[in-house]
Amino acid sequence: MIWIENPFSSYSDFESEPPFVWTLIESLSFKNYKDVTYHRGFPVDAPFSECNSSWALFRLSAAKMSSIIAAYGSVHFPAICNFNPNIGTRLKNRRDYSR
Repeated sequence: MIWIENPFSSYSDFESEPPFVWTLIESLSFKNYKDVTYHRGFPVDAPFSECNSSWALFRLSAAKMSSIIAAYGSVHFPAICNFNPNIGTRLKNRRDYSR
């Protein structure tokens, strides 16, 4: 697994759904989402701003996504839009949440 030999930083939420934890693999602003450059399926290796967790444009490499999915206990893979950790609601409004 990639994280054993090469650890990497990531954004993880430990609070919204105890005892579950989720890790951010991609985040796009609405403006960036409209750009077809960023329309890639998760199996496609197309990382953006991996070293800078920007909410407007961020995506892990396919290898890093795979290492998260392969980790022991990984069973939930949420897809979220309009997540804002600064407003304090996190995942309480599930209109933009799918898993």
